[in-house]
Amino acid sequence: MNKLTRTVALIAGLVLVAGCQSSPKFSLKGSNLPEELEGKYVYLILDEDNKDSVQVSNGSFAFTSDQIDTTHLWYLVSKDAQIQAPIVRESGDFTLTRGEDGKYTIAAADETNSLNAVYKNFTKEMDETLAPITQAYRAKDQELAKEGIDAEAADKLRAEMQELDKKYYEANNGLARKYYEANKDNVIGALAFSQLQFESDDDFIAAYEEASDVVKEDKNLKNHYDTIIVARETAEGKTYKGDYEISDGEGTTVKLSDYMEEGKYLLVDFWASWCGPCRMAMPHLAGIVKDHSKTINVLSVGVWEKSKEVNDAARQELGITWNTAFDKESQSIKEYGILGIPTLLLINPDGTIVYRGHSPQDLDAKIKELGL
Repeated sequence: MNKLTRTVALIAGLVLVAGCQSSPKFSLKGSNLPEELEGKYVYLILDEDNKDSVQVSNGSFAFTSDQIDTTHLWYLVSKDAQIQAPIVRESGDFTLTRGEDGKYTIAAADETNSLNAVYKNFTKEMDETLAPITQAYRAKDQELAKEGIDAEAADKLRAEMQELDKKYYEANNGLARKYYEANKDNVIGALAFSQLQFESDDDFIAAYEEASDVVKEDKNLKNHYDTIIVARETAEGKTYKGDYEISDGEGTTVKLSDYMEEGKYLLVDFWASWCGPCRMAMPHLAGIVKDHSKTINVLSVGVWEKSKEVNDAARQELGITWNTAFDKESQSIKEYGILGIPTLLLINPDGTIVYRGHSPQDLDAKIKELGL
């Protein structure tokens, strides 16, 4: 065999070997499933755009795929049985099992080298560490709520609750950082990062910008980051956004600028009928309407709401007599980077935001400071 023949043979052999090598496979099986699932489908879902399904036959199903995804948490879901089991689509064999408590879980054939095993350890360790602290906090909170408790005992309970809160923060962040550092490039890292508690938005932004690509590509974390950035654009001292359209979905469209009057401040209250703190803020707003009508216009904008009908009913129930608007698509949330409600904005006649926050008491103090 000459040199050229040997070279051709070697290349052919390499091609043959490469062609015979199997790609990584993800395999998930289930058996002894309840009768109500016979002939029905179970679904492997990431989101509305990413889902797979397999039909149950003879009480069993078998799903095999070469789609490996270690950067997201998927869920095996059944519409006809109580199945909602998380799983990472990594290479390996997995089995759906039902425990004595009736709950379904997914086990890996090789738990030693499985990200799914890491995920289970992460959730278990977080729960076992944090649950006792949470229970102790709730017990003290219940003691504090009892009638007849004296001031000294109440102060002691508050101090103990503060210590428990600090203990929870340190334990939570310690575990989350441990799992994040060990899993920066997979879904466990993203889940651990999302568990971290930050003392300020600045701390979150700094951590996010230094985080791994998996963290930055997580939809929820990216949305949180983007929302904070937008919130900074409409912070105190910034010019308000008044010209975006607020549509109620029934043909009526308004703008915040429609409610600006020459020489008067505009107080905007973003709220929802289901939001307890929003409802508690209404008496403060009613007081502002009554006592500062010559200097402040008030506008309550319904966001994150099921329907206009629900919002209208709450307005009537709460006795809201001032200006209102219903934001069907919650466009205001995007424009102002709102993370929680109520969000209260006080805008001066020049269009500058002079107060942004969630506390009616702080708002009252600002109005007093401005001499309105």
